[in-house]
Amino acid sequence: MWIEGQLGIAYAKPARAMRETIEIVRALFKGGDVTYRGGVFKISNLNLHFRPPRVTVPVYMGVLGPRNLEMAGRIADGVILSIMTSVSYARFAIERVRAGAAAAGRSIDDIAICANLIVAVSDDERRARDSVRPYIAMLLSFMADQADHPMFSRAGFDPEEIRRFGMAAARGESPLGLVTDRFVDAFAIAGSPERCRDALGELIDAGVTCPIAFEVPGTSPDTTIRAVARHLMPHFL
Repeated sequence: MWIEGQLGIAYAKPARAMRETIEIVRALFKGGDVTYRGGVFKISNLNLHFRPPRVTVPVYMGVLGPRNLEMAGRIADGVILSIMTSVSYARFAIERVRAGAAAAGRSIDDIAICANLIVAVSDDERRARDSVRPYIAMLLSFMADQADHPMFSRAGFDPEEIRRFGMAAARGESPLGLVTDRFVDAFAIAGSPERCRDALGELIDAGVTCPIAFEVPGTSPDTTIRAVARHLMPHFL
């Protein structure tokens, strides 16, 4: 796992740990000493020792699975969907958030639905689409052990199609050739301004309220920002 393997953080009771972290942070920002006895975290008389600029801070949860998405609907101010968010997965994820919100007597209208999106907009459509392929290949190689996750099944991919990326990387081979147009269409907003506007419009129609444009490695952030500002923002703001 990425959490344990690369960050060195024990991945025990992750959902409970996330919920307890939110409860502790919210209590700390209210001021004073905080004592907390949870199933994962225990603290005694913890104090920030400064006056926070605001008593309440918005909590956005970057989560993937159904139960954690429902938890976000119950307790968070916003959810940040995976960078591998397709239109179909966005609909699935938002329904889980909606279910969690309803269970807590909340409205999904009060929860920001964000999504990290791989974005490459250019009048040179082929260049834009080709620019995202290496990044998609790298991400799928890292996530191949989650091949049966709804992120992929909801986008119409068989687990074996995803596992091939991990298998190629394990053999020391480049998985770039596995990134067909189908993967680009599912997991990126890439191509001509018209194509990208249509793709972003589908995600917004699915319920995404806060698209987050990720620059593609090899493309400067300034280029991505200017392209989004010129070709996309005027049509959605």
